[in-house]
Amino acid sequence: MRTQRTWTAGPLRYTLTRPPARKNAEFEHLHPRGRGGRFTRKPWVLHHHDPSAAGSGGNDFADWGDRAAAIRRARDRYPDLHDLFRTGDAVGTRAAVLELLDSITWPDGAIPTAHVDPDPGQSLYFGIEINLPSSNAVLLHARREVLQRPATGRLHVMNEALVVDDAHRGGKWAAHLNAALEDWYIASGINRVFLTAADIGAYAWASAGYDWDPDGYTDDERGNTRLRGDIEAILDSIAEHARYPETLDLIARYRGLLDGPRIALPTPYELSRIEYQPGATMWAGKAGMIGMTWYGEKYLEPPAPETKTMADDPAATAERRARLARLAELHRRWVLDTPGADDGQPGPGTTEDALHAAVDEAGLFPDADNDR
Repeated sequence: MRTQRTWTAGPLRYTLTRPPARKNAEFEHLHPRGRGGRFTRKPWVLHHHDPSAAGSGGNDFADWGDRAAAIRRARDRYPDLHDLFRTGDAVGTRAAVLELLDSITWPDGAIPTAHVDPDPGQSLYFGIEINLPSSNAVLLHARREVLQRPATGRLHVMNEALVVDDAHRGGKWAAHLNAALEDWYIASGINRVFLTAADIGAYAWASAGYDWDPDGYTDDERGNTRLRGDIEAILDSIAEHARYPETLDLIARYRGLLDGPRIALPTPYELSRIEYQPGATMWAGKAGMIGMTWYGEKYLEPPAPETKTMADDPAATAERRARLARLAELHRRWVLDTPGADDGQPGPGTTEDALHAAVDEAGLFPDADNDR
């Protein structure tokens, strides 16, 4: 049973709910990850109600089998990024990037190129361009850098740039590239990607599922002030583009959460979907986020074990849904239905530690400490 809240805004109907994580989908679930025992969350998602999708509600696992197969292909096809990072193998990295680009169907006549600049054991940088000689244009330009976290020794990826030519936007070229790269990251055991979202990317990366970066917004007074300031600036911008009075009520509700714990804050995705309607090219959330700047992080969660995916095991699928439903209920009680929730406070007798303990007791994430 899915926990959700529904309301209307003008002719639109919205649902606040918690589906599970899916490959390149709009949703990622709450999980107790992060440094120093801090709680990194993937909270509730606001999305437009589509009657044609009734019954599925984004809670299907049909694509998980395809995802696991893509990860296996990436593992078999490309070298491990840890090895390339350690050795600084520029030739091997360039060959792998070009092979990855060749796996994507680009427009006719497109010529992929790659530039690699390694610093063995310190940094592995690669730039990507998709050139269109017929129109003398660069369809897409991207820059990525693999770095090591000194505190843990783990690798992560910085998304330094991603630009799509104006004349070719809407073709999902960036999404195809990101999906292929993320499969390679996961196959190599890399599960965190960071970026600074700006300009149109402030909307694009929000819609791609990036959350607020706990490193960019440090867990101290200065970081908390900056995070809440960036969210408030986004809310102000969205309010300027709002079409319905109910949207302003929703924005006021979000403002009330800014003084509360981080787990209760709206995600970038939530904000980007305000007033969205299927088929629309512009809406308040999108228009309001374009031109903003914020620090983002995406946790890349692998699919079910490659030997047996959720799609292959109905019992495992049902169990996961039950676990997520329990988590959703815990979160709803803690954030949405407790006294004082409207002003961002969790209410008497309800604390973040209590939520952590309840999550652990429910056994929702038994492998939470195994991220590489």
